Amino acid sequence: MMLAGAALRWLEPHAGQLSPVNRATGASAMTIAALGGYRTFAADLAWLRAYAAWEERDGAAMSRWLHATTSLDPEPLAFWLNGARMLAYDMPRWSDASEAGGVASSEWSNDPALALRWLDAAERVHPESPAIWTERAMIQWRALGDVTAAAESYRRAAELPAAPYYAARLHAELLRLDGRPRDAWTFLRELHPRLSPSDPAAMRDVVLARIRELETELDVAEEDAYRPPAP
Repeated sequence: MMLAGAALRWLEPHAGQLSPVNRATGASAMTIAALGGYRTFAADLAWLRAYAAWEERDGAAMSRWLHATTSLDPEPLAFWLNGARMLAYDMPRWSDASEAGGVASSEWSNDPALALRWLDAAERVHPESPAIWTERAMIQWRALGDVTAAAESYRRAAELPAAPYYAARLHAELLRLDGRPRDAWTFLRELHPRLSPSDPAAMRDVVLARIRELETELDVAEEDAYRPPAP
């Protein structure tokens, strides 16, 4: 415990190395190696430091400790996903440079896109994680207002193993919001036969209802309407 606590003094980057997507510097890399089996414990301590900085609205310190946390232990998805939410939704509200630890607000507190670069780093560690793509989609949609990019990110999430069903449904909904209802209809027509009738989470009936709504919106002729496969 003493070793892990002392190591945190060496893991925090200098002010000129604030980017949370940077790799550890040589000195901190050596410290990480020296920790051995205590890395997970040290990562938890670094996360607590990041959370304390978040409570104090100290954006610079929070970003440094997020970096230290994932340098120590990049495996827990919670570090990456919660870090992305802090960067996307909280720091933009800390508009005063003094609240951001003296760092220029244009770099930290007014740039939700910083969270996307953080998720780029997360994807390099977890390339098959749909959670990273759904988180990216939500940030693009809610924080950046980029419906087109969010629709694409939900599509990417839906194509990964163990993807949540909602990723495909939200892809279609954002296609509609993006002025592409016919693309949404085509996508849902292809999706519906692949959904399990026995899995409530698949919401097969909801998808079929959405297909019918889109057919009404698009004035699809009866002969061209979707015909669900026989059970």
